[in-house]
Amino acid sequence: MNAHIQTALSELDCLGITYDPASLHLYGTQGIMSEVYILTTSVGELVVHIKKITPEQRAFGMPDKLKIVSDATRAFPHLPLAEVLSCVDLSDHAVTIQHKLPGHAAGSIELRGNTTYMEWKEPVETVGPQVEAALAAIHAQVPTEGFGVIESFADGRIHARYQSWKEFLMTEAPLWADAIAQKSLVTNPEDDMRPLFAQLFDRLFPLITYTGPSSLVCTDYINPSNVLMSDGKLSGLIDWEWALLADPAWDFTYCSPYSLTTYFSEQGITSKEAQDDFRMRIRVCEMFVLLMWAYGTSNDPRSSLFIACKERIAPAVERFLADFN
Repeated sequence: MNAHIQTALSELDCLGITYDPASLHLYGTQGIMSEVYILTTSVGELVVHIKKITPEQRAFGMPDKLKIVSDATRAFPHLPLAEVLSCVDLSDHAVTIQHKLPGHAAGSIELRGNTTYMEWKEPVETVGPQVEAALAAIHAQVPTEGFGVIESFADGRIHARYQSWKEFLMTEAPLWADAIAQKSLVTNPEDDMRPLFAQLFDRLFPLITYTGPSSLVCTDYINPSNVLMSDGKLSGLIDWEWALLADPAWDFTYCSPYSLTTYFSEQGITSKEAQDDFRMRIRVCEMFVLLMWAYGTSNDPRSSLFIACKERIAPAVERFLADFN
């Protein structure tokens, strides 16, 4: 039994949860970064997630934010989120223990070479409206204070550092871009992305117009493996590694399966002007999400994942500048 599993079992002992060691089995792997185990216990089946933590993930509040999000959403049992019982920081790894949600992944995502491929196995017309309704509830109901990386849960609210959405992006996005540019120069000295980023920010920053309250966003429900379905019903939204307090439009970047019809109805966004504004904010957020993904994978052991993220940037920037010049 490896040391990380032993850590998880010791945590269960501290929580007073009994378990059957013989029931522990590997449920799956996520690249070379993490392993997921299932364990039968006195409180039902639990997921034990052992994940390697990169410096970029730490900069985004991992692994503490997983427990913070769970603690903050426990008051809303109707939300399809797993309760995290424990999250142990082991310097280079994190061990997370949470209740297992029912159902199966709505699809899959796979990295082949330098390209990611997604497949929805559940009908999008069934999944989409249910995910939109769940996100509308999360955005509207979970109390938040501030913008940016999740730092704490106090006084019934999730807290982040920045006072405005624009302040967060104008402060942090250049740091992401610099890390991407430095990594690119290491791998290819002729691939200097700094002029491209400077041109992008000159046009992009003035388009950050959102001044409303922050919402808890996941960032990754374009990924069908993070959506669980059971008998045609949404049973879980998982993987909050890149969660932020943000403009709610952030959660719909690159989410072509989602029409937003249900989301707009649930949120009372009824006028064409308000809907057009929301879609415009999605376009702006998409550029920042691209930078965040590339930054987040810049030290991933799977170098092809960083390349896959980075290679999407230049064409997307060129399209954005052509559309908004």
